[in-house]
Amino acid sequence: MEIMLIRHGKSERSNIPKLTMDEYKNWKDEYDRLGVIESKSKIFVEASRHITRAEYVFTSSLYRSQHSLTLLTPGIKATPNDIFNEVNFKSPNLKGIRLSTRLWTFLTGALWYSGLVKEHETIEQVVERAIAASEILTRASEKGIVALVGHGFINLFIYKELKKRGWKEINKFSSKNWSCTRLELLK
Repeated sequence: MEIMLIRHGKSERSNIPKLTMDEYKNWKDEYDRLGVIESKSKIFVEASRHITRAEYVFTSSLYRSQHSLTLLTPGIKATPNDIFNEVNFKSPNLKGIRLSTRLWTFLTGALWYSGLVKEHETIEQVVERAIAASEILTRASEKGIVALVGHGFINLFIYKELKKRGWKEINKFSSKNWSCTRLELLK
């Protein structure tokens, strides 16, 4: 039994050096709407090679996940499912600060993880979603090789749940764009 957790490709929305929080919120909305940049990198080629072995393929309902699947394996269809969507960090209302998109993303994630921003999913809710997602993937893996084209944070939470259920790494977990983390469960 094998499950692959693939992170989507690099967004068409490039990083911007300095933004206010309001500008970052607009940037993030656009990031969620746009697709990804095609790649011929080694990591892309490896993910593409692995996903072609999958008999069951899942994506989130976010466009960058679905677009990534199209670039990895044109013609393969998957049913999008919100359960695989990325953790949606709520941005704090910090005025007068200008940070890069990477720093805003890190800051909003750190504040969410510490429990200081509570307007959206809690860590407990994300863990519950990851448990449900790992159950879907595990059930499908009983019938064949499974691939999920998902996102960095939710893939990490799903990975941790699969490990708790006895799944073993074939390769190390990575959240790089196009990375393919493979796990196996020996019967």
